[in-house]
Amino acid sequence: MDKKYFHEIDKKEVDELIKGKKTWEYIMANYKQPDWCGYHDALRGLWGCWSLTGLLARRKGEFKISKEFCSKCDCFKSEFN
Repeated sequence: MDKKYFHEIDKKEVDELIKGKKTWEYIMANYKQPDWCGYHDALRGLWGCWSLTGLLARRKGEFKISKEFCSKCDCFKSEFN
């Protein structure tokens, strides 16, 4: 089974992960970070990429993770420019 991109899951799936008390280790094992992201272990919660893991901002819809959004980050892989 192919892993889903964590930044693409919907609110319902995020809520289910929270309800199931899933850890960031579970997230890292079962979801993937964007291909353009060069941040090592970006899905590691507080020690990862705050844009990818910031559930509060994500819930409020303040931003949408995309190649364009991430393109200004130092960890953006240059081959995706």
